Amino acid sequence: MKSLTLHLLSAFAVVSTSSGALFSYGFDGSGALTSNAAWTAYNGADASLTESGGVVSIGSGAEDVGAQNAFAAQTGNIYAGLDVQVTSTSTGDEYTFGFLTGANNMAVRWGFDGENASTYTIDFYNTSGSVTNSLGTVFNTGTTYRFVIGFDGVDTHRIWVDPGTGDFGSPAATFTQANANDPSGFFFRQGGTWDNGGAAWTADNLIISTDFAEAVIPEPTGFALAGLGGLLLILRRRR
Repeated sequence: MKSLTLHLLSAFAVVSTSSGALFSYGFDGSGALTSNAAWTAYNGADASLTESGGVVSIGSGAEDVGAQNAFAAQTGNIYAGLDVQVTSTSTGDEYTFGFLTGANNMAVRWGFDGENASTYTIDFYNTSGSVTNSLGTVFNTGTTYRFVIGFDGVDTHRIWVDPGTGDFGSPAATFTQANANDPSGFFFRQGGTWDNGGAAWTADNLIISTDFAEAVIPEPTGFALAGLGGLLLILRRRR
């Protein structure tokens, strides 16, 4: 039985390995996000981004936080998937998340635009922080969506909403904008218009990968581990 267990663990190791994985974070800590070494405040530093209950809460202060240089700078396709729930909106727009390059330079910027007290949309911003395109789709507060953003390393940016692993060819929107910065991290930003206490949202299950399908699925290894754990429990009982 011991030998079978070792074989199962070896098989799991092969299944769970992905060559596209760059960075993932489940926000399962407690307290300031920056208490985890993966995250650094590059502006504000008031410890207002906090982890609790498996999510990071954003929108209560002036802190901007990044997973800086979390992976080697990417010159080709890169994707980031995260579960988002906006709980309260703010009038106006603000870039609030995206890819970093280097320590604190925002390479690719996406953000929210409050439509009214209960709905919002998502905008795409240029490197100067100005809106260049809007997704246009209306999203509801209190509902969790999985957004996947993609950048081809040259000038094409895409966003998917609640996609399946085979939905690469069907993004919710595609925008073109030249970008010379090669992503090497990810940021959360609390700007003066949207956040700083004027709006609130949470994020979870951040996965960054060069593989689109991998960014689509929240914590794939967690699901696999759960299945493996159940199988090992059955085997243990049969010993």
